[in-house]
Amino acid sequence: MALVKTITRALTHALSPTLVETLSQTPEQRYYCYMCHSQGISSYCVYCDARTTTQTSKAIHYANFYASYYSDYYSDYYTKKFFEKNS
Repeated sequence: MALVKTITRALTHALSPTLVETLSQTPEQRYYCYMCHSQGISSYCVYCDARTTTQTSKAIHYANFYASYYSDYYSDYYTKKFFEKNS
């Protein structure tokens, strides 16, 4: 039971911020951020930083909060249901 809860929480906490970060940027923004951070072309940094700072950080904050709450709730709920059914 502890293993299922741990895996559920770990996957939820890992995937939520990743999906928010990925889905919050357009392909153009990802290109500009890649050219800015990976290739060191500073003229692209203006386009990268235009929208990603405040919106993305707030979205990641809320995604982490809700992922924590719901992963705890549903991992407990479904593991209890599973073990009650199979006992």
